[in-house]
Amino acid sequence: MAEPLKDMYDHEFLASFAQRVSTVDAEFHPEAFLADIFITEWDDYSLLTRMRHIARVLGEHLSGTFEEACDTLARIDDTCEGGRYLFFPEFIAIYGMDDWALSMRMLERWTKLSTAEFAVRPFILKDPEYMLAQMYKWAQDQDEHVRRLASEGTRPRLPWGKSLPMFIEDPASTNQILETLKADPSLYVRRSVANHLNDISKDHPEYVLRVAAAWQGEHKDTDWVIRHACRTLLRRSIPEAFELFGYSDRRLAQNAYIRVEPAEVAIGDDVTVHYGFEATDEAKLRVEYAIDFVKARGKTSQKKFLLTDSTIQGGTGVERVRTHSFKDLSTRKHYTGDHRFTLFINGVEVAETSLRIIFN
Repeated sequence: MAEPLKDMYDHEFLASFAQRVSTVDAEFHPEAFLADIFITEWDDYSLLTRMRHIARVLGEHLSGTFEEACDTLARIDDTCEGGRYLFFPEFIAIYGMDDWALSMRMLERWTKLSTAEFAVRPFILKDPEYMLAQMYKWAQDQDEHVRRLASEGTRPRLPWGKSLPMFIEDPASTNQILETLKADPSLYVRRSVANHLNDISKDHPEYVLRVAAAWQGEHKDTDWVIRHACRTLLRRSIPEAFELFGYSDRRLAQNAYIRVEPAEVAIGDDVTVHYGFEATDEAKLRVEYAIDFVKARGKTSQKKFLLTDSTIQGGTGVERVRTHSFKDLSTRKHYTGDHRFTLFINGVEVAETSLRIIFN
């Protein structure tokens, strides 16, 4: 079994880092630093809790003022690149609230080494107007990591990050930033713009549909952005989203069916999903199947899985299979009971069947 991601912060890594710090800060003592890192609760800490704990303890052990501590870390940061060093920008989030000018410079510097998308959020929550102006400035930076920070840092519902209620309430707040980045030459940046809009779509689907319609056709890269941004709207079968992207009337697909074999399995088994339909005319079709998963207390929760998204020639009979695993995952635990399978074509239910999961 793979090691948990949080174990990247092991003793070897942190001891090596502490040694580097001690070469530029004579009052920094690696042994004392490590003793305060590996406290009793350490094993129970999540990845982000460990990262924040490291940042907090680092600030307690660096000598001098906040400015001097930033200078100390800057002297070794050319050896501190990658996701492990998220605690550099987090150090700013914890200790930099009294010196915003310096904090902005350091966040800009260190987002190039890992990412400051989490660390900027306390600053946004404290003064959103100031930070929107700062983010717009970063959106015009020469460095793609800094430009991405402008979008990623203002995402209303960033996974693992603090939500930004003011941007959830008013999705237009970040429009100037996204407009600046919608055709960015970097896919890294454009993907962030798409994810930002996808966040917004969960609370304001009509707003994202308006933005997508306004941007559509401006540039091939922007067309990719809006398509990726509307993925949740497509999964939720929003008719306006299907219309925007030119999907055909689902009635062009006739005689649809879905079948699952075997009809009864144990948790951990695989099943074969058979599905098919006939296209009476050339049609752009998005075909998905959904499973109503039984949850711990007997209720169900539906999840969709994409089968195909393409143009089908008229007069074509489509018959295909897909293997689906009922092995438990870190993100999904399976339970016994009847599970409904539904076939969707362009967001409309066209066929269904069921499967029973039993104990081993």
